[in-house]
Amino acid sequence: MNKQYLVTRKLSAIVAMALAVVVSFAAINSYGDSKSEDFIVYDIEASVEQAFADLTEQNLVFEIEEEQAEIIKIYNSDFELVKSLTVTADEVIEDEETQRLLNRAEYLSSYGSTSVYKIIE
Repeated sequence: MNKQYLVTRKLSAIVAMALAVVVSFAAINSYGDSKSEDFIVYDIEASVEQAFADLTEQNLVFEIEEEQAEIIKIYNSDFELVKSLTVTADEVIEDEETQRLLNRAEYLSSYGSTSVYKIIE
């Protein structure tokens, strides 16, 4: 059994050497510029040009955040509009009377960007 193992091992080594020789000769014979390389370069250039054309043709949509304006409506106890103002997110209400009205008012509801307050007396 030991001889059979050695014979199999030698046979595998011979087959591996034969494949290595065949690959080496194939590599030596194909060394240099081949005709297929010209087509590959041409295909790469065409692919890059097509990709650039596709990229420039696309309608790119960029979302720009606009400052969201909030509309505040203050009603009196009879549901009559007393004050309506528009403020942005970082804006402070500087009018003292409007600030006093808003502090006295109770929040009722909001829809969209509009908040509704009611003054309870």
